[in-house]
Amino acid sequence: MDLRKAGKVLSLGILMFIGGIMVFCGCREAVLSEREHDEMREQARQSQRRIIFNNDGDDAAAYRYGRGEAPSDEDLIEAFLDWRAPREGSQVDSVFYSTDRGSFGLFSHRTEVGTEFTDVHSGIGHNLVTRMREMGTDPLEEKIRYCREKGIEIFWSMRMNDTHDAGREDHRHSDFKRENPDFLFARRGESVRHGSWSAVDYGREEVREFLYEVFREVAGNYDIDGIEMDFFRHPQLFRSVSEGGRASDEERDALTELIGRIRRMLDEVGMRRGKPLLLAMRAPDSAGYCYDMGIDIERWFELGLIDMFIPSGYFRLNDWEYSVELGRRHGVKVYAGLSETRVMVEGSRDPLRHSLESYRGRAWEAWEAGVDGIYTFNLFNTDLPHYWQIGSPETLRGKERRHFTAVRDRNPEGWLAGGRDYLARKILTPASPMTISPGRVETLEMRGIAGEGDLASGELEPAVACRLMAQGAERLRLKVNGVPMEKRGEAGGWVEFSF
Repeated sequence: MDLRKAGKVLSLGILMFIGGIMVFCGCREAVLSEREHDEMREQARQSQRRIIFNNDGDDAAAYRYGRGEAPSDEDLIEAFLDWRAPREGSQVDSVFYSTDRGSFGLFSHRTEVGTEFTDVHSGIGHNLVTRMREMGTDPLEEKIRYCREKGIEIFWSMRMNDTHDAGREDHRHSDFKRENPDFLFARRGESVRHGSWSAVDYGREEVREFLYEVFREVAGNYDIDGIEMDFFRHPQLFRSVSEGGRASDEERDALTELIGRIRRMLDEVGMRRGKPLLLAMRAPDSAGYCYDMGIDIERWFELGLIDMFIPSGYFRLNDWEYSVELGRRHGVKVYAGLSETRVMVEGSRDPLRHSLESYRGRAWEAWEAGVDGIYTFNLFNTDLPHYWQIGSPETLRGKERRHFTAVRDRNPEGWLAGGRDYLARKILTPASPMTISPGRVETLEMRGIAGEGDLASGELEPAVACRLMAQGAERLRLKVNGVPMEKRGEAGGWVEFSF
């Protein structure tokens, strides 16, 4: 397939305006020198990002998930922006805006390289995208305009191998997938050991070239501050890995070469525009796990390709300190990825792990570990108090917090054979219980619970209580940092201890 056919690649040597979108083309003279650009890129990297809000891509194509009436044309833009816009005075300093529509190459922004989402109905909510197009705009353009007015940084977020189209008939394929079925891991109905059948294989040069052109088009057409490569939605890259193997050196090198091309392209656009474009990545929090799936993360950091790292997603393999140390070693900023809980209790997502107090605890642990900020995913309601509290240790101090060994317990082997070998944390959830024999001592590391005082001296503020779901609780004894806790009572399968 020749991606350079007419209409597929923007390569005109002039500066032009189309429908209000600025198109930066290859022959324009640089505004910044390489040295000036690098200095500004470093300054941009150091910007304050207390909270990064990821919109998850549904705000325009599945507006309010169909609840209530669709907005009128007169109110459409305002209603779209209001649904998931950061509020005045909140701690959201940056928006990572996804236009993916569930299939690699299918987007809600205007594109000549990929496939534009033009369905009248999205299948899961009111679709505003087509109506925006008729008005001469699109969701990404409107979100950029809003963020510029509010002084909020905005990145375009690309899901590097989104496979929502694998399991639901109402998620259609992009043209790229439909026209190139041999680029996928398998055909519909065929089994895949790790990952999903509809994932694209980055081992194919055509896939890598297509992605590069998508990035080049967005970077040239939209006034963004950077691009996020979301490798956690979903964490699958090579067919060889889906079949139970590990990525080869050739595959890793090919992906590194692609990221290097993207970095150089962003720098060239930034020098012409007079403003650097940063490159962020969301990926598993283990260099070894990433390496086996095909991401040579340490090499990318060493080469200076990445500005920002967002660890965690469906699972966490290490404590936050691991990612912080990895980032600091190479001057890469690290933002703790906090996604909604997937831990099930009695058939429903655990409300305790989904509570404000839980988000406070998770954020507190991350801040204690030295992260540069908090990144939220699948936490859509921007009116929630979370967005005024979790973006700073100071606004968390003294507030009630809940801490858990795990709020995301997806099996890392779902995408990589032997993925659990990289699990360096003990996980305790209803799906992963712990059996303790009489007389035996088990230790669980709980971060953050003694962060505002000393347990042994009695200076801890506020008081600490511990709740466990346990059988045989009458024989259970509990210590925190060596200090015994007193059993306070049992109810509904839970037993509570406190000092």
